[in-house]
Amino acid sequence: MAKDSRKKAEGINLDDLSSLNAFMAKFIREINQSLNNMGSGREPLIYGVNMRIGEGGEPIIEKFGTIQGPQQQGQQPSAEREPLIDIIERDNELTVIAEVPGINRDEIKIEADQSTMRVDAKSTIRSYHKVIRLPKLVDPNSASAKYNNGVLEVNFRIATTGGKPKTIPVS
Repeated sequence: MAKDSRKKAEGINLDDLSSLNAFMAKFIREINQSLNNMGSGREPLIYGVNMRIGEGGEPIIEKFGTIQGPQQQGQQPSAEREPLIDIIERDNELTVIAEVPGINRDEIKIEADQSTMRVDAKSTIRSYHKVIRLPKLVDPNSASAKYNNGVLEVNFRIATTGGKPKTIPVS
């Protein structure tokens, strides 16, 4: 009886701790098994989402990473990565920011039309690919791009009239 009083006084029930310990041991075994099933490649497994609020207040959720969803048993990561993208709208300008670390400026290829932008970047170490649906129509002829320390920034004027697709040089 003295032990039971001590357990209650300290707010601890040893029977609960025993079941928690069993649960955690099983959980750790399952995590280790999942990690072992992911493959032994050198490339990291990356999966995430980028969330922002659209013009009408609706949420925009975009996935990125080297896998296309939560890792399934036996699924191998893609050799291409999806860069993390952020889109900033100011006045008459739309800015697309893409994180593409480990790439040189001359290894980046950007193409755009009024409603989409495509980023392809490939080095001997890694490659990135992403087609971005732009939230507003833009003038591809107004585009300028710069790259510094793994961050690509592409600026567009918001379109008032149509424009032809364009390849954008990176400075």
